[in-house]
Amino acid sequence: MTNDKLKQFELLMNDFNMLKHKEPVEDKDKLIRYGKLLEEFKKLKTETLKVRKEELNLLLNDESNLHKLRLSTFELMEYKWKENTHSNVLQYLFNYKWIKGGEIILSDFIKNIDGLENSEKLSQIILTKNYEIIREHSTDERKRIDLLILDKQNEMVIVIENKILSDVAERDSDDELFEERKTQLDDYRKDIEKKYPTFQKAFILLSFKEIERDYPPYKICDYKYLFEILHEVKIDNNILSEYELLLHSLVNGYNKQEIIEHVDNIDQINNLTTLQQLKQLFNEN
Repeated sequence: MTNDKLKQFELLMNDFNMLKHKEPVEDKDKLIRYGKLLEEFKKLKTETLKVRKEELNLLLNDESNLHKLRLSTFELMEYKWKENTHSNVLQYLFNYKWIKGGEIILSDFIKNIDGLENSEKLSQIILTKNYEIIREHSTDERKRIDLLILDKQNEMVIVIENKILSDVAERDSDDELFEERKTQLDDYRKDIEKKYPTFQKAFILLSFKEIERDYPPYKICDYKYLFEILHEVKIDNNILSEYELLLHSLVNGYNKQEIIEHVDNIDQINNLTTLQQLKQLFNEN
């Protein structure tokens, strides 16, 4: 919305609020005033839609912007919400044996997690490239840890539990030391602490959804954090590029398939939010 249109909108809202809080007047008179304001809002919306469409058409005519509409392979294959797909990709990206610089990606991921007191020590161990990454690691109680990063030589172990749309699973417990209900995360922690009591450890809960409670000693990080880490990595790798493209859509709330459909019919769009999202996408660096 341009500055002129914004000022016009603010004036209309002021008129509307004054009318709403004014001393009671005849219903007919109030309806007439509301009707006039409604017509002004409709006129303003029409004018703003026209400006937005003109701006978008200019952006679309610039060929340098077209790459911003590209879908990642994961989006095309409809894997963007599949938890196992994300965990498999992370196992690949964090593995120095599979991708040149995988240890750098993992080290940066660990080093920058808020509140992880031994992050510097762990990141240094990771850079020695002696660790292995195990998917679906089985505990003694036959639970499965999404990602277990283990370096027996340097005595380091990292647990990463990955959540996209699912919640942390709770269970009943007879453990009187804890008042709160126990979760799958407690099972993983107990198993690792029992097997590797002297190792440098980190317990991480990576979640796309907002986590509303703490799960100590787990440190919580979200997919925006993951995207920022990958975005800063300067490694030439197709899977990394494709995954970063997917995360860009996810963390910004873009449905690019829907956006592409809109691009072909901009003149038919009558939703300002959709137009604003399109403009935001094109204006990003």
